[in-house]
Amino acid sequence: MEQGRRTQQRSPREIIDNKKITSIERLAKRESAAIQKRHNSLYSDPADEVHAVVVVSKRYDDGGYWYAYHEDPQRKFLSQGKKGFLVLSMTDKEFAFAVPFHVLELVWNDLHQTVSDSGRIYKHLLTYEVDGKFHLRIRSVDTHLELDPYKV
Repeated sequence: MEQGRRTQQRSPREIIDNKKITSIERLAKRESAAIQKRHNSLYSDPADEVHAVVVVSKRYDDGGYWYAYHEDPQRKFLSQGKKGFLVLSMTDKEFAFAVPFHVLELVWNDLHQTVSDSGRIYKHLLTYEVDGKFHLRIRSVDTHLELDPYKV
């Protein structure tokens, strides 16, 4: 019996781009900074003090959202600003979460990860909603990081 090839259902590019724009505008307003796109998902202000990485996820069948957080360039870029934020945006929500870089660093070693054959690392950020509150799943059983304080 031949198994069918599984293909990922990707969100349309226009939806992703619009979510990135609205999410970075919300962060820029909150931080009173003129944050501009630098490359793909990397953003910074003209003084190069506020760095942000904006990633977008659709809601998966299990009700959660999944993001990849790459050591290079994303983590490296966030570390280079005075303030760094990983902005988790969702295709079906009108808000996002701007998680400070220093908070992510506290849980870096406890996030699920993939290491490629070349040694490149990316973390799996799995988020989910329980009773109207959003959480980031940590590798330790029944451990999570509450995301609601970072809502923009």
